[in-house]
Amino acid sequence: MDFRLQFDDYSREIHNLTLEQQRRASLESLYLNSIVEGFRPSSGNRTIDLTPLRRLSSISSREALLRKLAFANTYEPIERQIPTPWLFEILLDLLDEPILNLDFSCVGATNVVLSVCFEDMFNEAIDKLVRSSTSCIKTLKINAIQRGVLFSPETGNLRKIIGLKNLQELRLPSYIFQAREFEDVTNNLLNLSLLECNLHVSIQPEAGCEPTLTPQPERVNCLRHETRICHVLDEEDTFSLTGASKLQHLFVQRHMQPRQVQWHSKHARSLCVLNLKRDADWEPLLQLARIESLFLFGCTPSREMMVRMLERFGLSLNLFSCDSEESPPVHDILVLCPRLTSLKTMSCLPIILERLTELHFLDTIENRDRFIEVLTAPNLQRLEISFESLHERSLAGATIALRSRGDVAPKLKSLRIRSRLTTVTLKEIMVNFVRVICTKAPYLMEVKMPLPELEQIFNFINARIYFNS
Repeated sequence: MDFRLQFDDYSREIHNLTLEQQRRASLESLYLNSIVEGFRPSSGNRTIDLTPLRRLSSISSREALLRKLAFANTYEPIERQIPTPWLFEILLDLLDEPILNLDFSCVGATNVVLSVCFEDMFNEAIDKLVRSSTSCIKTLKINAIQRGVLFSPETGNLRKIIGLKNLQELRLPSYIFQAREFEDVTNNLLNLSLLECNLHVSIQPEAGCEPTLTPQPERVNCLRHETRICHVLDEEDTFSLTGASKLQHLFVQRHMQPRQVQWHSKHARSLCVLNLKRDADWEPLLQLARIESLFLFGCTPSREMMVRMLERFGLSLNLFSCDSEESPPVHDILVLCPRLTSLKTMSCLPIILERLTELHFLDTIENRDRFIEVLTAPNLQRLEISFESLHERSLAGATIALRSRGDVAPKLKSLRIRSRLTTVTLKEIMVNFVRVICTKAPYLMEVKMPLPELEQIFNFINARIYFNS
């Protein structure tokens, strides 16, 4: 069965959107679709008309167009695909104006093709970005290879990026940092909160930041290492610690000495713990006083230790994520954590949902009859549902009930569905369920589905532009 929306279906979906949705999203989205279609090559057309870009007066509209261009060729036959040189021309034109977020996947080229064929255009794009957006660019992603021409010392591109002082996220997923480069980036980009990269094997562990380097054996011709940082020192190394650590995000996967915990306690704001099994391993972590986000993966503390943990962190905690069945009842979590607004738990859902702005839950037997309550929660903005064993009757019943309600997802912005959809019937039930939500939720901007052909149905949502003013 072809799940892609036909024209009549698409028109009906747009017709069913509320007036608020139309005003905020649909017309702008359809206009951007028409711009993208206008860039596709026609018979005998060897140049590209950039005139429509002049009408994109806002930063959000320019960024939305770049996001659409990143996937513009995904489902298209080769004769309709927008050539990479044209995509670069579009990008270069848009970079004459300021931009907040840039992902170079918008030009549709792999890093090898990019470095071999489009070096000059890439260098020009970096130069324009620096000229127009130095003071405002927040996030930047470039899938560039190590020692490739894109980041060679001759181009100075990495040095130019380091000059983007307000950069908060830098993603270089295929780049391997040498020690000097890593120091330059971390010492100069003082507002950086996220750095996605690889560390060269020669980089030595430092106090409070020990890289665990795992080779990728399938890349036999490319020396590349994935980096996972475990912020735990051996006991003999903790005696050299002085002052206070400035790390705000801790990743712990083995016992941390009390001396080091105390060193982190002043500035640590988030704690991610992996596979700690014994209560004795948790005891030192209770010294941390200001944890606001707590993530537990594969951890099996006792119920008593879990309660102690929440009592210790609860007054400051606004996010709690736990994949353990030993998690306390959700009601207890909310009582112990009065500021909690984001929750992921394997327990049954809380009775009262009004406080939550973000929720990730499983379709357990206890939760199957509460889809309506979740989807009418007044403040929920981000929702992820994992269907471990999809119950057809419960979901179909919820779909019917939602159609007749006017209070569905009043503030929802993001919806993610995880499921193993093994039959056509299950796919149809899931699509109908999500489609009802999309036609009701006035602020929905993102829908993620388990299969690409299902996600494509909701492109009219994912292409939206949401204006705050």
